[in-house]
Amino acid sequence: MERMPDEHSKTGALEWEFEASMQATMASGIAVDAFYAMVQSRVPPPLSLIDEWRDKQTPRYIQISEVFRRAFSLEPKHVSGLRQALAEIFRFRDLAIDPSGKMDAQILHPELGVGVEWRFAYFRYPERAADRQGDAAAYRGARRIGLSEGC
Repeated sequence: MERMPDEHSKTGALEWEFEASMQATMASGIAVDAFYAMVQSRVPPPLSLIDEWRDKQTPRYIQISEVFRRAFSLEPKHVSGLRQALAEIFRFRDLAIDPSGKMDAQILHPELGVGVEWRFAYFRYPERAADRQGDAAAYRGARRIGLSEGC
């Protein structure tokens, strides 16, 4: 006979998954920033482009994807996917850093089918899989130009 978990066990599991997912998200953002700094030091963008980014307040994920595009000679279809992955990593990193102003209403948890705080629906394993895929793609790119030895 299968025993159903009690509410305390479910809450504990949600908290654990939230904390682990948030830590993975933060680690992904830090890893991307560190990798970007290394690539940018070896393949710096033109000063005119840096000025344009500053003047237009270009989001960081766009700046990073442009530096990676130039450094790794990426095709447009790959740049688009990279840009989307980076946008998600930084969006969730920003939510983890400053969740203020987010809704207080409960959100339906996709796997559990019950209303939960937004953070439990946003920071869960399937949502954060894109972070790990983006990190893996960045590492493969680094190996191509010889940056992985110091990583």
